[in-house]
Amino acid sequence: PAPDVPRRSGSIFGVVRSRKAIALAVFFGTQSMQAYVQFGWLAQMFRDGGLGATEAGWMVGITAALGIPAGFVMPVVAARVRDPRWVVVLLGALLVAGYLGIWLAPTTLPWLWASFLGLSGFAFALSLALVTARTRDPHVTTQLSGFTQSVGYLFSACGPFAVGLLFDVTHGWTIPLWFLLGSAVVFTTAAVVAAGPGDVDDDLVRA
Repeated sequence: PAPDVPRRSGSIFGVVRSRKAIALAVFFGTQSMQAYVQFGWLAQMFRDGGLGATEAGWMVGITAALGIPAGFVMPVVAARVRDPRWVVVLLGALLVAGYLGIWLAPTTLPWLWASFLGLSGFAFALSLALVTARTRDPHVTTQLSGFTQSVGYLFSACGPFAVGLLFDVTHGWTIPLWFLLGSAVVFTTAAVVAAGPGDVDDDLVRA
């Protein structure tokens, strides 16, 4: 018998019938949001925590620099690690640890908190790699890529604005950091679903 094939749709939103596709879009969006927030606000967080301007700038540099090897490492992880859910849980834990360090001890080992955030940024490359690793049909891959990035960048565009608004309203970093920690939980939960076994194609066949 002919193998089951996904029900095709010309729209990128045809993949919304897949739980895994939605999870991947949320995963991509929340990790992109974290990156934009860090580029926009991390230096100010460190400065308000007691670091000088130069040192705070170096912390942002560390965070950004650690994202460079991710593009080489994470596609290999997505392709060769059968169940990378433990990887995304580790990335989520690093994200939480980085923010907690900035919140509770910003001048104590600031390079470590910046490194944790930078390593958690490996999620960007992993989320892109999962688009191909969790699809079989090239048509589905194209749809999933368009859907994931369209929805995901809406998240990322709102993140820096939301953090800035919370900071302006509350005059401190406590509430913004709670917001970022909460989004890290969403990030990890969505990533576990997205990275789990199975393909988006299978969800579309069953839908």
